[in-house]
Amino acid sequence: MGGWGIFGIVVGALVLLLVILAMIPVNVILDVANTDIKVTLKCLFVKKVLYPEKKKGDKKKDKKAVKKKTEEKKEESEQESKSLSELIDFISDIREVASEVLKKLGNHIKLKVEEYDILVAGFDASVIAMLYGGLQLVFGNLFAVLEGCKWFAVSNKCKGVHADFLEEKAKAKFLLKASMNAMGAIIVLMPVATKYLKENKGEKNRGK
Repeated sequence: MGGWGIFGIVVGALVLLLVILAMIPVNVILDVANTDIKVTLKCLFVKKVLYPEKKKGDKKKDKKAVKKKTEEKKEESEQESKSLSELIDFISDIREVASEVLKKLGNHIKLKVEEYDILVAGFDASVIAMLYGGLQLVFGNLFAVLEGCKWFAVSNKCKGVHADFLEEKAKAKFLLKASMNAMGAIIVLMPVATKYLKENKGEKNRGK
């Protein structure tokens, strides 16, 4: 077989690989359920939790948490307030990441907000007003970024952020699904992986 024949086989194999990668769906799911925030990567039969990172000893902590049945109302309220504040910070970070991704893949990635129902309640009036304003602002900014995607949709059952001064318990539910092909995922993840490797290499060099 001549050189051109081998070259044709190589090119053909690369084209076939690109076609396969273009057909494989990759989904990234952001799921917020009250105090739990989870980011999951799903591709075919592979499922990987990207956030939070599972650390050693977490299972033991989870078992202790299950055994603990009651807490004082004041402590529970403070924890809910802290969780909503953390949610504001987390969604701000998501907005920055989404902004960078959509600059490259705005016409190729599909985004859908499946659930969006956040109730601010159970705190002092001043705390409710502060958290409500913060959540409205951060989610408003997030949606402004997401609307830059050509394939962006919001489910009809989404209610948004609302406040209730009479309710005793706050709740949060937000579910965002991002779908793209494997090639698009590689384009997005390559710069992130390169940056991560450079930072790790720099830390190791400084430790020597």
